[in-house]
Amino acid sequence: MINKNKFSNIKRLSKSDVEAGKTREILNGLNFMQTGTKQGIYHPNHEYFQEKIAEVLQTENLEAIIAQRLAFNTKVSKINGLDDLALHFNGFYRTHEASDGVIVNKHNFQNVGIAVMNADCPIITLKADLDEKTQYVAVCHSGLNNLDNLKTNDSIVETAINLLVSKNIDPSEILMHIGGSALECCYGFKTDNLEWQAKNQARADRLSNTYGSDVIGAIINEPRAGGISFNMPLIAIRQAEKLGVFKISLDDLCTSCHGHNSMSEMNTFGTYYSSLRENKSFEGVEGKKYQSRNFVLVK
Repeated sequence: MINKNKFSNIKRLSKSDVEAGKTREILNGLNFMQTGTKQGIYHPNHEYFQEKIAEVLQTENLEAIIAQRLAFNTKVSKINGLDDLALHFNGFYRTHEASDGVIVNKHNFQNVGIAVMNADCPIITLKADLDEKTQYVAVCHSGLNNLDNLKTNDSIVETAINLLVSKNIDPSEILMHIGGSALECCYGFKTDNLEWQAKNQARADRLSNTYGSDVIGAIINEPRAGGISFNMPLIAIRQAEKLGVFKISLDDLCTSCHGHNSMSEMNTFGTYYSSLRENKSFEGVEGKKYQSRNFVLVK
């Protein structure tokens, strides 16, 4: 688990405060839910996905849900209204462009939730009030390739914060929350391919030099024990702090090992689904191949 000293200035929400499938308040007024395994796989290609979304709309009393069209990039789509989105089915909208983040004025989306279907990547929520009629909320899928994009050499956290600053928001007034994700105990890379391992090590060295040696370590849990670990929440925090954002809260749980009795068993899940725990032969639900997906909802 994460060394607490690394997050000495961060509000840490412990496992007892974070319950899968339970809606709770974050950032002084927003509600946050991360479903976990109790509610089943939320994969967009799952035949029951539409039914699951309909159930969420009803139980959460929402008129609509909007979601990113994930591509592991650093784009954040500015959404002014539902007309800016593509309607996939009743009540469920997605961005037209491949985009791992959205930003809205929440006052224009009173009964609309922002969702991300994810497995082990952190979901980062940013909130900033400009005036009585303008409350910006950004929700970003923030895996390693979002935080450290090798093609564009930038980060989705930087993109979202810079968008808020461009709207005359003081960075010191921005609130940031990081949801549960695969932590340094489980997440990273391990390979016998010498070429790929050299690339992973070079990436680790660069991130260590940029954000501090403590963002890199060694994975202690299976299935990648002994590999190079990347601390995604800490990388995101360091990026935010460099831009002047310091009001940060963190869900201190690992989606890979949280709730597991045995870390050596693949294709078994604890409290949350985890792509790290699937091998290529995983059949999913009723023999159908689906990568695991939890459902994160911000409203």
